[in-house]
Amino acid sequence: MTDRQKRFAHEYMVDFNATQAAIRAGYAEKSARISGCVCMKNIKIKQEITVIQAEYEQARLLAIQLKQPAAAVSAITGKARLHGMDKDAGAETQQPAALTPEERLELKRLSAIKLKGA
Repeated sequence: MTDRQKRFAHEYMVDFNATQAAIRAGYAEKSARISGCVCMKNIKIKQEITVIQAEYEQARLLAIQLKQPAAAVSAITGKARLHGMDKDAGAETQQPAALTPEERLELKRLSAIKLKGA
């Protein structure tokens, strides 16, 4: 995997927009839509994104274990965005399986805790 491809994977995690990730990773703006699409089909880039997703999951579990609701909400929100469940998610987001029912309940519970503490 090239440095630019690795940058693309990390930039994609910012807003889940392949076109914008391609531009930020250094691909030509003029052909960024095509470059983003090509990158999203690249097996190595997909694997890198999967690794980053696993890191989100580890962060979520650790935050819950340490009873840090704000951090858990952040991690779950990141995971929700990965699944296209964010209101700002665009057409170029990745569309894997949705959050589990347990994760949805945890998100609701932790959101309520966060709101009470604010």
